[in-house]
Amino acid sequence: MQVDGQGHISGTYRFDDDGTTTIGTLSEVGTASDTTRTLRWFDKYGTGSLIIRFTSDYQRFEGLWGSQGAAPSYTWDGGECGTPIS
Repeated sequence: MQVDGQGHISGTYRFDDDGTTTIGTLSEVGTASDTTRTLRWFDKYGTGSLIIRFTSDYQRFEGLWGSQGAAPSYTWDGGECGTPIS
């Protein structure tokens, strides 16, 4: 993930998808000044929302995601892995 000059988060993610890797993109929705952020995800399966809360050092996050139109309810956690957070 990266942060632009206005403090908005964007980036990419990847996950093991039945033996292949699926890649998607993330972009922040709105603005926030604390460790809780709302992002939009997009990949080959569609789009939806992700609400995450970073640790105070921004090295890890815990969150919930959901498909477009659904309340986020599925776990999505991540952290620094030497490359972008996944």
